[in-house]
Amino acid sequence: MEKQLRAWCLMSVTFAGIVTLIPKIATICAAQTWENSTGQTITYPDQPTVSARGDGVARAVPDSMSVYLEVEARCASREECLATVSSMAQRVTAAEKAIVGPAAKISTDSIAVNPTFATPSPTQTATPPASAIGWRFEGRVRASADSIDQMAPLVDAALSAGASDVWESGFLSFSPDQHGGGGSRGNIFTPGAIFRPPALPHEIDIPYFIVNVDAEGRSAAECVRKGAPRADQVVRVLADKLGTHGAAGMDEYQVRKIEPQQQHTPISPMSPVQVQKGFDATTSVVVKTQELDKLNAMLAAATAAGVVRGQIGYSLTEENQARKEAIALAQSDAQGKAEAAALSVHMNLGSIYRVVIDSESQPGWGCVPSLAGPSSISLAQIECESLQHTPLEARANVTVIYLLQ
Repeated sequence: MEKQLRAWCLMSVTFAGIVTLIPKIATICAAQTWENSTGQTITYPDQPTVSARGDGVARAVPDSMSVYLEVEARCASREECLATVSSMAQRVTAAEKAIVGPAAKISTDSIAVNPTFATPSPTQTATPPASAIGWRFEGRVRASADSIDQMAPLVDAALSAGASDVWESGFLSFSPDQHGGGGSRGNIFTPGAIFRPPALPHEIDIPYFIVNVDAEGRSAAECVRKGAPRADQVVRVLADKLGTHGAAGMDEYQVRKIEPQQQHTPISPMSPVQVQKGFDATTSVVVKTQELDKLNAMLAAATAAGVVRGQIGYSLTEENQARKEAIALAQSDAQGKAEAAALSVHMNLGSIYRVVIDSESQPGWGCVPSLAGPSSISLAQIECESLQHTPLEARANVTVIYLLQ
């Protein structure tokens, strides 16, 4: 027997992850300690023991509620806000005490004070008059030459003649087999002129560029009257400079209406500097009571005292029968596991050395009424009534240490 107990002392045997046999002999093993889930330290006696944990769950409708009643104030100074909210909280506390019984617990949360800022004014954008420019002529003139050396002077000449900017530039490849008799395939051409390179012994790259020519007007006809002559002037200047070494002509053009936001795009203003307007302060009066039938009267009194919103939660008291049932179920579960463990080593359960109980219930939250008058109070009562009749879970875990015989 001593050999068997010595073996038990030197190791822990776990059954199903929750039952541990810890037998000890004073002459072989010193007393051991163990810390449970609640942080309590348990010292085992100097004899064989078995420790088992059991779990239990029971359900019941709530028998307690916590009502959070929030008040707020907006003031010019921090001190004024603190004094105003504190006075409002006192009024709410007095109103609730007149409704609930002396067993209710009423407390006040700490006061939170924060600065408030004025909303920056939106940027005003002037509406363009009806006579504003509303049409645009957009033309493109193409020029090509037999040498890239001519490109830069040609671009300067086009811009001086009325072009607004360069839209595109680059090279187009021209190979001998593309040099057809009509010159219509592979040539660099515009409707006004065709540049045909001489007979090609090999492939050659032809430099070209396209410039934009723009004009605006109150009507489509007006912008074309302005833009077409300007484009023709650019073509003539380029053709004169190119001579027989290239070609220039109108590539394409379009006339389109300008939307108002395209005509007058405002410059983005700098971010406005926030200007502090004052302060706001909030706090909550918390009422914990078992008088669930007085909720409607409590909300009416709170609204009259200046409460703007609230939150209501339901729970089970420590004395609730469901909590007791959960503890009893957990203890029975632990005893069954301990008996199975004791039988596995041919021993019997003796007296209980120690019991540790950890019990809790999950509160029922979700009712957050906005208190803005009688109608909202009635709505809050309807919303919260279903929670009053919804069962809550009471959970318990019990650790029992038995002496072994």
